[in-house]
Amino acid sequence: MTQSSERLGNMVRAGCTMDEIVSQKKLYCSRVIHFLTEQQDDEVIRKFLEDHYRTFSVKSGKVMIIADTHLDSKWGDYRLVREAYNYASSHGITHVLHMGDIIEGYANLNIKPPLPTSKQIENLVNNYPRCSDVHTFYLLGNHDYFAQNDKHYDEFYLFEDLVPYMGLIGNNTHIGTLRGYFELGDRLIRLWHSDYRYVSTPELDSDLELRAHSHIASQDGMHIGLLPLRTDDNRYIDESSFYILELGDDEYVIKRFRFGYNYHIIEDEHDIKVKYMK
Repeated sequence: MTQSSERLGNMVRAGCTMDEIVSQKKLYCSRVIHFLTEQQDDEVIRKFLEDHYRTFSVKSGKVMIIADTHLDSKWGDYRLVREAYNYASSHGITHVLHMGDIIEGYANLNIKPPLPTSKQIENLVNNYPRCSDVHTFYLLGNHDYFAQNDKHYDEFYLFEDLVPYMGLIGNNTHIGTLRGYFELGDRLIRLWHSDYRYVSTPELDSDLELRAHSHIASQDGMHIGLLPLRTDDNRYIDESSFYILELGDDEYVIKRFRFGYNYHIIEDEHDIKVKYMK
């Protein structure tokens, strides 16, 4: 166990809240979780971490999911995102979960993005949908990073510089960096964007894992791979997708919606279903 983990664990046992730990230690929340995960077998630490994730809760039992929008890349399309939010608002869906890679950022250390990251941030603040009746939970993905003065950092996932700018948009909550959990009804759902050696999350009881990053639709038991909400290399939007996740009587039901000609929204005929484990 590292000294950082031990010190943070002692703060948890002393009754400190997550906000107090973040403030006193001047750490990002994701770093606190990374260190505490080393002690996840401790019942007090484990409950602290689970209680933290359960604050990101959608009690209605229904949430829209979007992933990998890569805004301001050659594939990003703000209209796709706006149309998805309009659908949520008009269908009484109160929460959208963004699985990460909101912007193109500066993730590739060898290739500069199409726009300077400062311009990407300006566009994000000015153009990302603002819906007073829809709250956004979001992960930071491996692209949701930008370097000051276009300089590179080897450990750029440790930075959460995008969060304050998302705050300017309003009505959204950062729930994790690369990985995390959120609560739907009373069920805890695991979220996975990508791996990084300095970002760890605990193994909590969950019977559904949503996965982004690969841009490939897949299902392997409880693991569901999601298609992105972006165009392809030819600017076609036919595979651009958003999902609606609902709680059924004994299973999760995931409906996929894709965009057709002129941004027409088409619902897939076949739902994705995953049985509850308990």
